[in-house]
Amino acid sequence: MPSLAPFLSSKGRQTLEKAFRAMRKMPMTFNMDTFMSHDVAAHPVRGRPRPYCGTVACLAGHIDLAANGDQAIATRGLLIFHRDTSRRALNALGITLDYWKVDHQLFPTYGWPDTFRRRYRNARSHRGRVVVAIARVRYWLKTGK
Repeated sequence: MPSLAPFLSSKGRQTLEKAFRAMRKMPMTFNMDTFMSHDVAAHPVRGRPRPYCGTVACLAGHIDLAANGDQAIATRGLLIFHRDTSRRALNALGITLDYWKVDHQLFPTYGWPDTFRRRYRNARSHRGRVVVAIARVRYWLKTGK
């Protein structure tokens, strides 16, 4: 598959970079341990603090927040299945390719190449997990894998 970077609009690239900035600024709010969201009163996942947005604050959630602010699903503190957030995130980036394929390549870590999945799992800090996630997206944009 050819590089997808040219297919992201300028607005899509700006949204993605805005999400990355938020992830870098507040790495404790980023969590890819599960792709289900939970309500604000839910317990932290695997001993990590509950993210500010009331969901597990996955990559899709951060993109939705960057694109839609107060209208993002994550701000509602509802029990929402991951697909709603990931669909909104892909739409915010202007990605209209095969939804299921793109969704499974980016948003659950089980769809990531082994190298990135292992790096994420072995990261020893929130910041380290953010670095891996951003590298994974950049690799996907460059290679389509």
